[in-house]
Amino acid sequence: MGSSCSSGQKDKDGKKKLKKGKGGTDPTPRGSNASNSSVYVYQKAATPPPAAEIPALSPPQSIPVYSEHTVVQKTDSLLASPTLPSQDTLPTFNEYPDHVRHLLLGNIKSSAPPLIKPRKIVLFLCADFADTVKERAVVVEQVIPKVRRSCAERGYELSIVDWELRDDTKGLGVQYLQRQTQHCHLVPVVFLNETLGQRSLPPKISPDLKQHLLETIKSQSEKELFTECYLLDENNSPPQYVLQNKGNEEDREKLLKILWPVWEDSELLETILDTFIQAVLSFDSQNDKNKCIWINRKFHGSQGSEAGALQKRLTALQSSLQSQVEENRKLQFSIRQAEDRSRGVETFLPEHAQYLDALSTKFHKVLNEIVDNIIDDAEKTSPDSGYLGMEKRLYHELNQQMKECKYRLKHFVGQTSQISKIEEYLKNDSKSPLIIHGPSGSGKSALAAKIVQKCSEKGEKTPIVFRFIGLTPDSATTEQVVRSICEQCCVLFGEHPSLASQNMLHLAKELPLLFNKVSPKRPLVVILDGIDQVQFYSSLSLAWVPANLAPHVKLILTLRDDCPQLSELKAFISEASSWLSMSSLTLADYKALEQCSLPLHAVVVAYEASEWSSWEQNQSLQGDVESQIVHVFKRLEEEFGSNTICKVMGYLTAAKHGLMDSEMVDLMSCDETLDPDQQKLTSLWIQIQNQLQFFLKTSLVGKLSVTHWGNWTFRSLAEQRYLGDEGLVSVSRFMVDYFQMYNRRKLDELPLHAHRSSGPIQCDFLFNADWLQAKVCGSDVYQLLEDLKMIESSPDVDLLREVIELSAYALSYDGSQLFSQIVARLPQPDANKYPRVASFYEMAKSNANSSNLMPLGLCLHSPGAREATPDTEIYFDSIHRIKGSITHMLTLAADKGIVNVVSIYEQKVVRTLVGVTQPRVAKMVDDHRALLLCNRELKLYDLETCSFEMKLKGVMNQKMPFYDLHDPLHVVSLSRNRMYVYMTNLTSGDCVATFKVGEDRFLNSLLVSANGKMCVCGDETQKPFPLLVWDMNSRKLVYDLRIPHHEFITRLAAITHDGHYVASVCKEVDDPSPNFIIVYDLQSGTLFKKWKPEVNTCSIAISSEGNCVITGLEDCTLLVWDLVTGACRFSLKGHCAPADHILMDDAGTVCVTFDSTGKDRSVRSWNILSGQVTAVFTPDSPIICCELSSDGRAVVLGLRGQREILTLLLCNRQSVDEAKQKNITPFGNPDNIGKVADVSEAG
Repeated sequence: MGSSCSSGQKDKDGKKKLKKGKGGTDPTPRGSNASNSSVYVYQKAATPPPAAEIPALSPPQSIPVYSEHTVVQKTDSLLASPTLPSQDTLPTFNEYPDHVRHLLLGNIKSSAPPLIKPRKIVLFLCADFADTVKERAVVVEQVIPKVRRSCAERGYELSIVDWELRDDTKGLGVQYLQRQTQHCHLVPVVFLNETLGQRSLPPKISPDLKQHLLETIKSQSEKELFTECYLLDENNSPPQYVLQNKGNEEDREKLLKILWPVWEDSELLETILDTFIQAVLSFDSQNDKNKCIWINRKFHGSQGSEAGALQKRLTALQSSLQSQVEENRKLQFSIRQAEDRSRGVETFLPEHAQYLDALSTKFHKVLNEIVDNIIDDAEKTSPDSGYLGMEKRLYHELNQQMKECKYRLKHFVGQTSQISKIEEYLKNDSKSPLIIHGPSGSGKSALAAKIVQKCSEKGEKTPIVFRFIGLTPDSATTEQVVRSICEQCCVLFGEHPSLASQNMLHLAKELPLLFNKVSPKRPLVVILDGIDQVQFYSSLSLAWVPANLAPHVKLILTLRDDCPQLSELKAFISEASSWLSMSSLTLADYKALEQCSLPLHAVVVAYEASEWSSWEQNQSLQGDVESQIVHVFKRLEEEFGSNTICKVMGYLTAAKHGLMDSEMVDLMSCDETLDPDQQKLTSLWIQIQNQLQFFLKTSLVGKLSVTHWGNWTFRSLAEQRYLGDEGLVSVSRFMVDYFQMYNRRKLDELPLHAHRSSGPIQCDFLFNADWLQAKVCGSDVYQLLEDLKMIESSPDVDLLREVIELSAYALSYDGSQLFSQIVARLPQPDANKYPRVASFYEMAKSNANSSNLMPLGLCLHSPGAREATPDTEIYFDSIHRIKGSITHMLTLAADKGIVNVVSIYEQKVVRTLVGVTQPRVAKMVDDHRALLLCNRELKLYDLETCSFEMKLKGVMNQKMPFYDLHDPLHVVSLSRNRMYVYMTNLTSGDCVATFKVGEDRFLNSLLVSANGKMCVCGDETQKPFPLLVWDMNSRKLVYDLRIPHHEFITRLAAITHDGHYVASVCKEVDDPSPNFIIVYDLQSGTLFKKWKPEVNTCSIAISSEGNCVITGLEDCTLLVWDLVTGACRFSLKGHCAPADHILMDDAGTVCVTFDSTGKDRSVRSWNILSGQVTAVFTPDSPIICCELSSDGRAVVLGLRGQREILTLLLCNRQSVDEAKQKNITPFGNPDNIGKVADVSEAG
């Protein structure tokens, strides 16, 4: 193909030789700027709609708005709009993963969503106690505390289970191992030396085997002992003889001596340690990554203590461990045996002491590596980065609610008449809520789950919003429940979730407005089970419940007969058809008890009956559910001791959200009235959990697994029996002492317990800057609001509460912006009226404790000044840097025809041009002249004098008006027909050179390096699309870059400042797999780097100064690639929607990202060298445009409804005033400050 370059009008530079590069291509480019780290945007062209057709809340869409470092998402729209869809354009959720869509729509019939493992690591020690006393002491006392602290700092619980190997707990221990393998990160630690330890009796034997053994045993006394120890339990299916645990140790040893020779070579031969190691190896082999640690100690010259079949079993186990455990996780030692061989390891022997030190060091290293790998892998695969604007907290809430609904539904039976009435309500035209009421334990929760299932049968057309109250912190209070369902409705009906972050007063107004958006195309069913079972610090009123629902909305509430809320509802819901009373189970229902665990009385009865053995006599059932539950408590007290059960139930019931396993064991070990042996306490707590497994729930609180009561009646009776008013205060004081240590969970629990025990909650917590910062970052802003509600009203408390309520959405998104939110909302508080808030405000403004994007003044809604009708107008469309200035920028308002020069540190306009025809894009020629794209023409303006200088000849292509600067005297632009690239003189306005590649070759992009030396265009005519590279100084086409069967997506491309490298997104022509990134070395024309992320790339930036390429992915992450090594430096997470804009400073060390679609309203600043987020800011209004100052110290935003720019300073432990004073400089001649010029007649 020929290439040509014309000088003046007709001079041709023909037949130039072309260097062939190794590369490939695709469509649509865009302009550049004079920054050292230049990122250019190429967006797929689309015909702009007429102004009248643009939605009222959308930014102008005539031509793409190009920020100098902007990279735009791969949509076909010219500028993505955060406009909320109408009922005719409801969100489809097709872009969501299937499991997320099913959760959002409440589709109970879908498959279970991916299991979210809690941040819990269980260290399970498997050892013969007698043989490993010293080794286990080293592990438990020297290593575990260090690793546990390290885990806590990273937000993980490390729980150690040093299981007591006994015949009667062997089966439970294996079950526990299996559960932990499925629901947490299990790390088995096997101590296997030269013995298998204590021999084991089988827990059950068949009648045939018992008869055979009786025939084998000769002694009558031995037969009698055997018969006494194994009793027939006909309740087993099939009937079996069960080992009794009531015999003494002497009888057990006798029985072992009797039976062991009989079955020594049979499959019944096993030791307790053998059983556990086999289970560990079985469970560990099912994991993707083997985590087992084997500690093996041998004595020199020892032949071991086992013989015969046991020695064979020991050898086989050691062989299995050798093959299955990774080499670096085998801690094997050989030491000299003490003279008294029965004593094992002796710490007074130097060699043995050195062995224990070596064990401690090596085990600590190996365990740290395993824990680090677990946490790193979990963070990489964790599905909590948000889904296209759906908040991660909502995802976790829906996940747990779906799991609970499926559990409740599993054993549903009966209630056919109630179901029929509910189905009739769902079909009729009633606009009143349906109230289902009944006594505790009457099956309301199971019925609610059945309703969800029935509604799901209608398909995805009807979303079901359901909550089981009290299951999670997000369903523990009225405020949290209403906020959560509002948030889900926002996603379902196209509103931004920030609407659901307000206080109860506004949520009560917002909920009916959301219901009004429901239409026949997407009707809505809302089901709230147990709405009366909220926490005491919650609002108890149901005044927020609409008496008259919007069309196509159905609301179903369940609550107890004896609750005060029932009377409140009756006051404004009078229709008889709106009330449904629960009926008792019929005789037919009770006959199905084996398949049914509901209602609650049947659950407890079935649980009690399942514990009976056929030989037990005088078992009775109680006549009501409360008495039956008390009977359960009494049986636990008999088995484990009344004091033990009193303490365990007290801790569990007093906890705000429940307790982690490690917390329960810690609390018991700190209690002077209980045995301090943690090994025994761990086993005890696991056994109690097993006994109450049908009545306890495990939920995620801040990704940590906590156990709490799963039934309100159980919790209420436990509180009455084990706490009372005085007991509650006493236990709370005890828990305050415990939670004072550093622990992420203290952020949740400590204020409540301090409040109960009359502690100084205001001073120590709510007005403590360090505590508040930790609370919103490590816990939750809505829990902070719950803390504030517990204390008495005062001017300080009321003001702080309103500020936190206004900032709730931002702080829920990222709590690190606490200080910047306070400064953005509060004027200087009156120290006399608000002494504590004033002190806190001064600390926030001085930014003494952290890095923040701090606003220069008030820019967000202030307390008492919330807007009734928000301003939704767009006052400017784009922001551009001014060459050579770090203190001033240029703003363009296309439809208004206004161009402003603004002082970003003073946040005021210093020059104004009005009457400019559709200013779309600006390129700075020098420090005061700007070349503007005005509709389809290029015009040069002097910003210093506010004057028009000239208009360049010709017009631009309507869909692809791409241009950039070659040098201060020449501009390079795509021709109107897209077949040429023109170089135009900025003095004369004439075209001085034309670049062309053959006939009928249509170009679709244009990139020019900031130094003006290299120009890169995409060619959409050739198949596959090539990249064409010109040397602008020699005016020659130097490379035609192609990759066979691939095409470049040139709207996602970027070139370095020096023109050495160009990066572009690329895809295979016939392959639907995710696109990938290529980098070309423009000095040699060779393919320099190629990276293929797991998902599509939607934005890209490159910097030779930072030696990196940054890509934004559709899964909301950002990847930083090293230009030198080709490795991925960092994976940056935090956005809840894809970041389609990437801005970089000149040095290539600071990066700012945001989502222009408005799904994620926040702007994030990153340190590219460390891979850490440096600051976050979430405004109240959608971001229309954004720019980063060339020195990386200021982020300038344009917000919907805001007439002025918003400047955020990246303050690193520096006050706003200090940063501001250093950067106030005039633009040009100070006499021209504030000058306004009408240039409508010019040009």
